[in-house]
Amino acid sequence: MRILIATDAWRPQVNGVVRSLESMARAAGAMGAQFDFVTPRDFNCMPMPTYPEIDLAFATPRAVRRRLDASCDHVHIATEGAPAACAIAVASPRATTRGFPNTFTRGRACR
Repeated sequence: MRILIATDAWRPQVNGVVRSLESMARAAGAMGAQFDFVTPRDFNCMPMPTYPEIDLAFATPRAVRRRLDASCDHVHIATEGAPAACAIAVASPRATTRGFPNTFTRGRACR
């Protein structure tokens, strides 16, 4: 099974989301799953206001479709609400799951 994961949390960040995704890909890869990641590195970015360590990707549905055209069986949106993840949700005709690995929106309200 080929799985495409969309996330705005990715290297060079070192945090729980990045570590969890890397660990999951390694473990599932050992069982035969193949992963591709759509990350901020794939698009134009800007630092997130109030949290400049995170790059927000400006991904259009057309740009995302090019990535989706590569064969994948499933799309997982790991960081819900991020611009790249929203574009994937709009562009993907495939089965899509979403994860909530953190309380990003709640943390934003505290800043």
